[in-house]
Amino acid sequence: MSKEYLEVGKLVGHHGIKGELKILYMCDGYDFIQEFDEFYLGKSKEKIFVETIRENKNTAVAKFKGISRREESEKFIGEKIYIDKQDISLEEGRYFVKDVIGCEVFDVDSEESYGEILDIIQTGANDVYISKGNGREYLIPVIEKVIIDINIAEKKVIIKPLEGLFDV
Repeated sequence: MSKEYLEVGKLVGHHGIKGELKILYMCDGYDFIQEFDEFYLGKSKEKIFVETIRENKNTAVAKFKGISRREESEKFIGEKIYIDKQDISLEEGRYFVKDVIGCEVFDVDSEESYGEILDIIQTGANDVYISKGNGREYLIPVIEKVIIDINIAEKKVIIKPLEGLFDV
């Protein structure tokens, strides 16, 4: 079985002189990222091993095996880091954000389709799904009042639009 990679962060800068690198999270945050002792680096997906990792403000600081000086870490800045999706087990009812992309959105009452989810905006307060269908784009807030059901297996998202949500 081939590996499916999930982007979890980006190496954004140095920390100190001993080759440590700052990781900007592109996942749930430090609690999630610190669980892994190996990542896959950049387009080549070369495996890199974590020696130490710690939280630092809104980033993680990692020391990777084989990198002991700032000069050695320079070439890694700007690279994205990934994990193998098979290394993660999700609890019942949880899913990867990436898996929502491509799902079709339906109205719970009228069964009208609002098209396919093309992208997700992370606003801080809540995510927003961007779907396109019927010749227009829809912004769907991911909040309990709107999202009724997400069925990844059937590639369907059922919503109850708030009054006026899609009025032009």
